[in-house]
Amino acid sequence: MKKNWYKRWWAILLFVFGGISVVFTLVFIGFFVFYFFQIKGDLEFADSFSNLDLVDRSIVETKDDPSVGPADAQLVIVEFSDFQCSFCRDEFFVLREVIAKYKDTVKFIYRDFPVEIEHPDAYNAALAANCAYSQNKFWEYHDLLFLNQQDLSEQALERYAKELGLNVGTFSACMKTQKFDDEIQQDLVDGLSAGIAATPTFYINGLKVEGAVTLEVWEKIITDFFAAAAQ
Repeated sequence: MKKNWYKRWWAILLFVFGGISVVFTLVFIGFFVFYFFQIKGDLEFADSFSNLDLVDRSIVETKDDPSVGPADAQLVIVEFSDFQCSFCRDEFFVLREVIAKYKDTVKFIYRDFPVEIEHPDAYNAALAANCAYSQNKFWEYHDLLFLNQQDLSEQALERYAKELGLNVGTFSACMKTQKFDDEIQQDLVDGLSAGIAATPTFYINGLKVEGAVTLEVWEKIITDFFAAAAQ
């Protein structure tokens, strides 16, 4: 009796090799898709440094906002942030390391962008930080706000002022009169003019970068900048 064609040795081998080919093809497609999206993500990040995101530096780089670093620094990083934003808090821990490492060569400027519709305590926190700034304690107060982001109530804001040894009477009067409301509003206006859609947003010599940035990426940005500037 004649064997069916699919039972012959060559047909069996054909099925085996065909199956192996299908497996390899699926694996190849999987790797291709993975690397495609990985490369796509890298390109999207690179796009954040394109000329399309270059803004007038005079809009974002101010002289009256809290800053750390040389006044004549070649590299200026401006952060627009919200004290009640969880992403800003995550970035705070990264930036604290970046500032500690590069404060002698890079200028860092902090500007307020409280998104009240999502973060009802952000505006008062920004006011409080500015009141602390008027007593030369901005960065210390800034750190306390992010470290205690779960409690930004009015009572807590005053308690943080006491912890830092601020003149509480002056601080309370500053808060009550909303002394720095115009300053915060100007930050908001400038941020909107520069195209901010979310916090945190950074401007690196006028180049816009949105969202949290890792320590490794910050170090690469700064290292590459000074390497290029030295050529």
